[in-house]
Amino acid sequence: MCIMNIEHLAFLNEMGFTPTESKVYLTLLESEVSLAGTIASKSNLYRKNVYDALETLLSKGFVTTHKKDNKKYWEVVSPEKIRAVLKERLNHTNDILPELLSKFNKIKTKQSVEVFQGIEGIKSFNNRLLKEEKTLYGIGLAALIFKRLKFSIPEYLEEITNNNTKVQFLVLANADKGGIKKLKSIKNVQIKILPKNFSSPTQIYICGDYSGIWIWSEEPLAILIKSKEITKGFKNYFDFMWDVSK
Repeated sequence: MCIMNIEHLAFLNEMGFTPTESKVYLTLLESEVSLAGTIASKSNLYRKNVYDALETLLSKGFVTTHKKDNKKYWEVVSPEKIRAVLKERLNHTNDILPELLSKFNKIKTKQSVEVFQGIEGIKSFNNRLLKEEKTLYGIGLAALIFKRLKFSIPEYLEEITNNNTKVQFLVLANADKGGIKKLKSIKNVQIKILPKNFSSPTQIYICGDYSGIWIWSEEPLAILIKSKEITKGFKNYFDFMWDVSK
């Protein structure tokens, strides 16, 4: 039985592979050239499911096939194919996205409230604020942000650096030390530590006309508000906390 890397399986799933297709692809990647029955045995999958997966992968250009001694052999295409697919998707996105953004911006009102759920929702929330390209203020950063967003935080910090986004964060006293060190290493990021007796499961963010609240429940929840008046109130709160923090 073939032992597969969990991260490799997850990556292929994100690429649009089904779990069966991911296992078949990785098994074939280690086997170079193989019969469908051998793949089924190594991956511990039903032969019919393997055949179906191979045919789908063939149609997408991820595997090839040839006959020898009246038997059908399968061979994986170089993983560079994945990069080519991603590039093609990016080009398609660049063509379509401006049209979608135009429609989105037309229906946005001067004041709005949006709710984001789950880790992917939190990522979308972060990206929305960074697109404002204005100073980002945050209150209550805690260890959870570095633990639950450990894979996306490096990319987030890189974008802050590349965009030269000015950032001021008020961090909880018990926040992740390694994460704080990473933040401090960015020249345009300023950090102050909140008083030790200050504790909250929520985090507040302010950027441009937007203010947002994170709630670190079992399923993370973020509320993003577009309102000059509300944002001004949060900014006053931030300024007060900034003055009393170290």
